[in-house]
Amino acid sequence: MENDTIPSDSQHVRAYMQLRRSVGWIGVFLPLLLMTGNAAVFGGDLVLPSLSRYYFTGMRDVFVGGLCAMGMFLFYYSGHDAWEDWAGNVAGGFALLVAFFPTVESGPLGAAGIVHYASAIALFLVLGACSFFLFSRQRPHSPDRTLALVHRICGAMMFLVVVGIAVFFIVFREDHPDSYFAFVVETVALWSFGVSWLIEGRALEKDK
Repeated sequence: MENDTIPSDSQHVRAYMQLRRSVGWIGVFLPLLLMTGNAAVFGGDLVLPSLSRYYFTGMRDVFVGGLCAMGMFLFYYSGHDAWEDWAGNVAGGFALLVAFFPTVESGPLGAAGIVHYASAIALFLVLGACSFFLFSRQRPHSPDRTLALVHRICGAMMFLVVVGIAVFFIVFREDHPDSYFAFVVETVALWSFGVSWLIEGRALEKDK
């Protein structure tokens, strides 16, 4: 007699896709949760100079937890092919490094801060490459031209964010330490990732 308590293959697939979808929603909602939680719950500023600065607020657990959840799923993500598997492993590793090596609240970055920002830049580059080069390819669940273009736009936005962050930290950060530029572009990068990831997830669900 078949045990009805054992999940079917379709239930396993559905659960996997729901977990996969949650990664995209983390990208979309993490900046909003950090902002509203810091202001509404802990009475802090709504916007800080960067997303990483929320580590030094009452929203530390949300910041670290969100990155760890994203990193672990990316690390164990089973992509469409070896390229996507490799990209997911690398991106997951960088997301965990961002979480476990916090930046400094002020002053010189130090070793941990250098690892933090280098990992964040690498994370955005890998995620941008996933959107621009991998998710827009011709595959069994290939997106139409419009969605492929959206993937490329999201990837390009993440590449531009990396350039913008690099220029800001090299040229402007010392004279404008309280600027919100890093926060804005990091939020744009996470939203771009989230949108592209969710669109890709819908295509995979149709294929399954």
